[in-house]
Amino acid sequence: MIFAVDEGTRAGTCWPMRLLAVVCLALTLSHANASELVNTARLRLREAPSLSAHISRLLATGTSVELLSSKNEGQFFNVRLQNDPQTTGWVSGKYVADTALGTVKNERFTLRRFPKPEGLAIASKSTKYPDCGDAHFFRWKEKTVLPSDGQPAVATVKQVLAWAPLPIGKDLASWCEVRSGRELKQYSVTGWVRTIRPEDDGDLHVELTSTATAPVTSCVVVEIPPESYGQVFADAKGALDNAIPATDRTGPTVKHPTRLRFEGLAFFDGWHATAGLPSGHGHCNSTKGAVWELHPVAKVSQPL
Repeated sequence: MIFAVDEGTRAGTCWPMRLLAVVCLALTLSHANASELVNTARLRLREAPSLSAHISRLLATGTSVELLSSKNEGQFFNVRLQNDPQTTGWVSGKYVADTALGTVKNERFTLRRFPKPEGLAIASKSTKYPDCGDAHFFRWKEKTVLPSDGQPAVATVKQVLAWAPLPIGKDLASWCEVRSGRELKQYSVTGWVRTIRPEDDGDLHVELTSTATAPVTSCVVVEIPPESYGQVFADAKGALDNAIPATDRTGPTVKHPTRLRFEGLAFFDGWHATAGLPSGHGHCNSTKGAVWELHPVAKVSQPL
């Protein structure tokens, strides 16, 4: 299930799934605790997929809805009310989050369309998000796209950590968000490899710091997709393994930090973004910019 908030009166939205409970964007979280939430926001249920369409109802935070189609019309998705199946309409998809993401009540996420980050409350279980591309992972199609040929721009670890966040979070509309802005550009980042670990989706997660002795928490993430998505990814993993063999690793930790260059597309992993510092992004949660990655990485080499 999911709770949501939409445009205008800061009300809610939903995204392609089966049963969703409208996830709540509380506009005021002062004096709120784990069991209290100011539910001033309402979700606009419209008669057509347009901001100019007639508003048929304002849905209270916590309203359960069911998606009628996984296909969107721009930002809008066709839903019906779970407690009133005869009532259908269209809701904007940007401010809805899958409540299966967790049970922490007042965790904050940076979401689009608000001038300042607002609070997002997660309150109940729900079905899964849809596939993005050929797998059921956050922005998977964008993570596995093959970079085009061209000379990458050079960026340092410290510069990446200072990049401004994008308005992409755990909401349903962000789940399959296409690339935009900086994400369309290729970069070359050189740093000291401190951590290497495989992820559940098949990506190889690598953490870099600006020097061999910098705190590992001052890292940025670069990720190499599974080899099945392209020979360039197999070659990149092979180059990394040659530079840092398994014998030079203790679990995910690299015994002797090694300086390497990584080339790939910039990617904002909003799954780990909050209104404050990132959460759950490996060791790399030191700045808001730490949500940025190179993903996918298409080339690993020795620095010039």
